[in-house]
Amino acid sequence: MTREREIKVLKGLKGENEKWTAATRELLRQNNVTMINLIGGPGCGKTALLCRLVEYLGGSSRVAVLEGDVETTYDARRIAETGIPVRQLLTGGACHLEARLVHAGLQELPLAELDFVFVENVGNLVCPAEFDIGERAKVAVISVTEGEDKPEKYPLVFQLAGAVILTKADLLPHVPFDTLSLEKHLRKVNPSVPLLITSALTGEGIREAADCFRGWRT
Repeated sequence: MTREREIKVLKGLKGENEKWTAATRELLRQNNVTMINLIGGPGCGKTALLCRLVEYLGGSSRVAVLEGDVETTYDARRIAETGIPVRQLLTGGACHLEARLVHAGLQELPLAELDFVFVENVGNLVCPAEFDIGERAKVAVISVTEGEDKPEKYPLVFQLAGAVILTKADLLPHVPFDTLSLEKHLRKVNPSVPLLITSALTGEGIREAADCFRGWRT
């Protein structure tokens, strides 16, 4: 005789994440809000980029930010100084934001009064790309201090990105970075994604980035 045994099946994180992703997309649809997920390494300039984007989007669009970090509220405080709604999402050690935490953060925002929610994901080019959080688009952010080969070294985020933003362009005269080489590496993994060259310090390219995001409004 064989004895029947009860087998417990534990679904992985991505199965749980998909449930919250669907709920988030429905919440955004009901409120006609476009959510954009910024993904980039630590120090690539995501927060500074957001602060300048608010200046260009704020006149015609209503914007809020969900600020993702492992610890601290430093970046959220910087965003708050622009005067827009911001909520801090702390992962407590995880290297990416999950849809459940993003959904909870959205519930704390005045969604009926917004056009855009920008999510600044945890500083990482790998893990955040693997998790859908219900966004309209992912945006890959890299700086001129990181090297031109990042698209081939970390291909997934660049393959999935709706746009790629190069930051800190004001440093180009002072660092050995070749934008043509960056584009060559990028086109190997994503032949058609827009590449936007920006500087939060000078404002270069910020208007073009804002116009790109306005084009994603549904």
